[in-house]
Amino acid sequence: MPIFEFAPLFWWGLPLAAAPVAIHLINLLRQRRVEWAAMEFLLASQRKYRTQVLLRQLLLLALRTLAVLGLLAALAQPRWRSGGLLGGTASATHVVVLDDSASMADTTGGDADLVADAAAGDTRPSTAFDRGRAVVERLAGELAAAGGRHRLGVALSSQLATAATAAAWVVSPAEVVPGGVPTLRDALTRATVGDGAAGGREACAGIPALLAAAGDGPRVLWLIGDL
Repeated sequence: MPIFEFAPLFWWGLPLAAAPVAIHLINLLRQRRVEWAAMEFLLASQRKYRTQVLLRQLLLLALRTLAVLGLLAALAQPRWRSGGLLGGTASATHVVVLDDSASMADTTGGDADLVADAAAGDTRPSTAFDRGRAVVERLAGELAAAGGRHRLGVALSSQLATAATAAAWVVSPAEVVPGGVPTLRDALTRATVGDGAAGGREACAGIPALLAAAGDGPRVLWLIGDL
């Protein structure tokens, strides 16, 4: 079964799926019957192919309804669970590359109650980096609740671009357990935004080595940034 990132948007927009049916019924009510002799031949032909025309109208109506439902589902951002989180495997290593370039210090769209250390009285507007760390925490929580044996590791893009692979890990790949999210949060809190460009091209070039260092078996790569 899919889960939706914006489930309220999907459910509130669901009545819009009835719009094609409503428009079809309104058009039927607006039709007026005008009888004249020349139409008798056309009516006879219409009765002959009436079933085909009706099936064609029903097919078009169904396609229009499905198009509305598809648009709503796309806006609600569905994600699928099948045995495990993302990809259907019961065990996988999830490698997160968190962008820590200077642009991640931007506070556009940040709310005062979404900072990484709000519980400690920090009321500054959240940055893109804060929201990126929150995404990592959310991923860890979902993996812990998904069942199976999932491993999670987090690396900074700037370290991946300028240092050895081993030094890039903020959180080395380890099995995700339900009680381990606070430890992950503490490790992410110590990570900060860099002073300059993190070297995106160099960071991407280091990703194969990072995945190789994450171990064998299925691996899932997450890129979290402000692009």
